Amino acid sequence: MNDRLSTCTLTVHGLLHIPDAIEMAGPQWCYWAYPMERYCGRLQPGIRSRRFPFASLDRHVLETARIAQIGVLHNVSDELALRTPRSHDPRGSKRVESYQAALLLGPHKDVPLKEIPNYRVLLSALATRFNLIKALSVLKNRVLVNAYCTEWSKIRRVDSTAGDTMVAYNSPSVVIHHRQDGRDATFVRYEMYVDVNEDDPNAPVELEPQSFYGRLQHIYLIELNNPHDIELRRDGRETTIPAHTSLIMVEIESCDITHVDERLDLPFYKKTGRSHMIDATALACLVGRVPDGQGGWAFVDRSGSLARAWYLDDLEDD
Repeated sequence: MNDRLSTCTLTVHGLLHIPDAIEMAGPQWCYWAYPMERYCGRLQPGIRSRRFPFASLDRHVLETARIAQIGVLHNVSDELALRTPRSHDPRGSKRVESYQAALLLGPHKDVPLKEIPNYRVLLSALATRFNLIKALSVLKNRVLVNAYCTEWSKIRRVDSTAGDTMVAYNSPSVVIHHRQDGRDATFVRYEMYVDVNEDDPNAPVELEPQSFYGRLQHIYLIELNNPHDIELRRDGRETTIPAHTSLIMVEIESCDITHVDERLDLPFYKKTGRSHMIDATALACLVGRVPDGQGGWAFVDRSGSLARAWYLDDLEDD
């Protein structure tokens, strides 16, 4: 039992007590302390004096209330907010026009394109994207000739209320704390198209989307800086790269999934595999990990089948 305690999080532990607590004391909102704990967390920064903590706390509460009332009376709540509203992009962040669901965050730096650690992998990914697999010279001399690259440390999904913020593990601006109870925001789930007939060279190419898991290594913003549209023709196909095209490419070290617990929808792995360089649109979500007690890990995916609530009507219909 002790080797499984790490999977029994505080939330799961609380869920086990909800039915008994409702029967004994009534609705949860009457006595659970979450609102009070959150309020105490807001008060804590207001204690500026060790000698007179209560006077400092009283002044903080009074001044916060005054600012709130002024904001309501004069309709300037956003201007007087002590914290940046969630609806606003954080300072130093960047949006890319063709990536409406992504927001680049955190420290960043300029990186020469050819000095990227997995430059060849990046070239292969871009060649596949622009249908230039057998024409790398065209890719280098026409498409990437004026390209400008910036490495970012974080990327956030902004197309949902979840707002997963994914961190690049090998970013020079990020420090990862390897604590047993610490959060690790570097593991993600991503989608790729795979040829189901790749083992049969005589069979036609048949692509289907599949889910993969891995650790996010690098985040690159590549601005092609092409002032005009680039027309490419290869193998009878025509590709047009619009002017001022920007790409967000991410490098992910894949995890070799050993098996999946179908009942709990938990994939397990023990070692990592090769690195993939993919477009940021393939990032699905952030995932968590728990040790399985046998030298491996299990991925906890909030967007999986366990994320859906089941109701009695659902079970009766089945």
